[in-house]
Amino acid sequence: MKKRFFPAIVLLIIATLIIVSIIFISKSDSKNATYFKYTVQPGDTCKKIATKYSVSIMSIIIGNELKTDCSDIFIGQELKIFYPTATPTGFITSERIIIECDKENYTAKTGDTLESISSRFNVPEKNIMDFNGLSNKIIYSGMQLVIPLCPATAKP
Repeated sequence: MKKRFFPAIVLLIIATLIIVSIIFISKSDSKNATYFKYTVQPGDTCKKIATKYSVSIMSIIIGNELKTDCSDIFIGQELKIFYPTATPTGFITSERIIIECDKENYTAKTGDTLESISSRFNVPEKNIMDFNGLSNKIIYSGMQLVIPLCPATAKP
């Protein structure tokens, strides 16, 4: 039973390390910071900016102390865009990090599908897959799942 929760525990530990690193970088002295300033343009979202500069949405949110849904950016606002850094091999770089979220343990029953479980808990299938380290949508009777009961990512 403990082995089934291993991917979730590893993901939470790595997520915590990533967030602490980003916070440390964002709070560091500007002489040592590796960022540039970007002025928000009409139509910009955190996702568009992150894609344009190949950085994570989370680095924009944390580095600029924005709301987790990134709804507080405005035209003309100056944002710090931190240069991407190489990630050592073996580390998960998923932005689907669940922090301080209610969770429910669930044992799959005969006839359950990822879609039916997702619908039952009103949680996106992708969130359940990511949180449980699933690489496909195959669910079997007796399978132990942890259902994250909150959004897993910022939605710019």
